[in-house]
Amino acid sequence: AAAIVLLIPFMAHADSSGLYLNNDSVQIPYNLEPAPLFGLQITQSYNFLYSQAPFPHNLLLSTGFEFVDEEKEFWDNNTITPKVDLMLMKFMGGTVTAVGVGFVHRLAATESHTFNILSTFTISPQLTTMGQGKYLWGFSTQLNYPFTDDVEFNFGYRNMTVQLLSNVENGFERGIYFGMTTFFE
Repeated sequence: AAAIVLLIPFMAHADSSGLYLNNDSVQIPYNLEPAPLFGLQITQSYNFLYSQAPFPHNLLLSTGFEFVDEEKEFWDNNTITPKVDLMLMKFMGGTVTAVGVGFVHRLAATESHTFNILSTFTISPQLTTMGQGKYLWGFSTQLNYPFTDDVEFNFGYRNMTVQLLSNVENGFERGIYFGMTTFFE
């Protein structure tokens, strides 16, 4: 099985780009620092994912919008931020387009631990899923460990499932991945 990055990890105040790999897929995310859009502070991300499993030649193109103004802090160093994802995928020979909603959970680095953890959840119900898909959902958890000030190593698990119009539910992609992210301004 392979891994998907439906929602893209990023740190505030710096653009970033990465490369995430496993034995079946390659993913290239690009993330922008928060900026005003339609009167709201939005963090925008772009993602390209190509996968060979569970079916050959799967492709996901997405752009995500995190609503930074609505971020809520809870416990120590934990935040939850609502988000919207626009997705286009080629899967099992068909095309699925979707508008997903969800959230991003972050556990920030502290003096006692230098890593941070990013978890995401997205769902696109039948109402906002078009083409050959009925609905889709995905989640991820990723550990980010700093290597230098501008580079971090990434280790995570992703799962994305698509319900097709033929009532077949398939894992678009799932599994463990490794990667590296570079931050720049």
